[in-house]
Amino acid sequence: MSDHLDLYLMTLAGLVKARVDGDGRAELLDTMLDPEDVREVVPDPFNPQRLYAATCTDIYLSEDDGATWKYRPSGGLLYREICSMAADPTTPDVLYVGTAPAAVFKSEDAGISFREL
Repeated sequence: MSDHLDLYLMTLAGLVKARVDGDGRAELLDTMLDPEDVREVVPDPFNPQRLYAATCTDIYLSEDDGATWKYRPSGGLLYREICSMAADPTTPDVLYVGTAPAAVFKSEDAGISFREL
């Protein structure tokens, strides 16, 4: 069992990664996606090193536990105010995104393209 817990803190000016040790002490590790308004960080249920982040308008993917991030084109998202995001726990590379105005979109290619449900 790990003796620490990594946290991703969403802010209006990016994402902050912190580590809390077994004694409850927190350490700031990194800041990323600056100056994006990060709305959601979602772990991939099939790969613990893979994370998805949703900002107000875009989707990003990290394959290395948040060390680096790649922009995802997110084609097909008709509304660009992203409110929520979830990874499908039963199917790899499937993401769901909720937007404003109210709509739900599904991606089957890890956020490259979406279709409205």
